Amino acid sequence: MPDPATVPTCGDAGVLGATCGVIGSWMAAETVAIILKQRTASKLLMIDVAGGSSKSLGLSADSHCPLCGSAPTILSIDPKRYTYACSPKIMSATPLEISVEDAQRLLSLNNPPFLVDVREADELAICQIAGAVHIPLSQIPERWSDLSAHTSVLVICHHGGRSMRATQFLRSKGVAGVSNINGGIDAWAVKIDPKLARY
Repeated sequence: MPDPATVPTCGDAGVLGATCGVIGSWMAAETVAIILKQRTASKLLMIDVAGGSSKSLGLSADSHCPLCGSAPTILSIDPKRYTYACSPKIMSATPLEISVEDAQRLLSLNNPPFLVDVREADELAICQIAGAVHIPLSQIPERWSDLSAHTSVLVICHHGGRSMRATQFLRSKGVAGVSNINGGIDAWAVKIDPKLARY
């Protein structure tokens, strides 16, 4: 998988709405078929929405599979597996994204989060939040370790797309206390500080 900071998110590039509908409906139908034991073979269904076609690929059974192999070891649902997967050790207690109102509240505390602005220099010349540290998105992969020392980090950009990519990248590097500011500085200008210039 490429680094999150190097590719656009669905929020940036967009998603064909029909794709979600087609895949979601098909998954729901397959789930019902599995529950009713109407599926006896494993397969991978490939759907080409743009081309208007689909094909099914048969998958060879894995005899060593702990669930459906020749000697299965998973015979019932184990709640401990779910608890472990969702434990705080794996999932950060810090929200992935917060509103501009919550960001303002946090930044007004005695010990505020470290605010990072990942926009370009020419954008900062138009408007910026006082106290924000400028690290362009392109520099995040080489400077992420500078942020790892901070227990709480907020990331902002113009509308929230670039800052979300930076947030996801930082989390992939173990910086757990980082959140994206939803709506970016444009939402900040609308809801928090109308004196800021918008572009």
